[in-house]
Amino acid sequence: MHQAATTGSANRGCVVTLAILGGGVRSAAWYYQALQQELTAARGALHEQTVVLWSMPFGAINECLPHDMVQASRLLAGHCAQLVDTIGSPYTLANITLHEAFDQMPARLAGYGEPVHLRDVINHYWPAQRQRAFVLGTRHTMKAGYLRSLFAQHAVDWQTADAHDLAAIDALRRELFVNDAHATAQHVLHALQAKYPTVDQWIVGCTELALAVPAAPPAMTFFHVPQLQCRLLAAQARR
Repeated sequence: MHQAATTGSANRGCVVTLAILGGGVRSAAWYYQALQQELTAARGALHEQTVVLWSMPFGAINECLPHDMVQASRLLAGHCAQLVDTIGSPYTLANITLHEAFDQMPARLAGYGEPVHLRDVINHYWPAQRQRAFVLGTRHTMKAGYLRSLFAQHAVDWQTADAHDLAAIDALRRELFVNDAHATAQHVLHALQAKYPTVDQWIVGCTELALAVPAAPPAMTFFHVPQLQCRLLAAQARR
């Protein structure tokens, strides 16, 4: 678990304390940079947001994912309570799989670092017209129904990955966890776009795969969940 809290700001009345949960070093850095971009867009070019990095042990929770969400939620609740007690109630960005654990958290712990939820991101930004969509994520996210269930009130036709594509996308995600992987990302994304040309929205359902987006062909249109998490957080923090 990585926590990005902020450091000195040109606008001292707008301090955002942010927890980034469940990401690796590269994805946590991506979230921080993306949030800064969204805060700048929301508040103006002269705004400079403060950031402090804080880490907490995440190994035990990670071992529960994705198969034991109830236990993951118990462990997560304890860490979130500690997070709130230590630094105050933060805004929270959580990876896709962790949202399933948050949804299992006992009601009495509601408010302990609850995330900018994917459901709110989807309802706020998903296009009104019917879309053909393809989920890019971990193998679990692409195969399980959780993320797709959050689109229940929207008109979506789902294009699902075959076994070859599941393996290629998950291998790309794992490579991006440790290095740039631009060439691999370019190869995988160009192949997907050629294979599934009728997809309207490519859903970025994993923060590591956010790092692959710059390598995509221009014809791919992304519903960029991690970027939109940051956009919605920036809008909420501005209030």
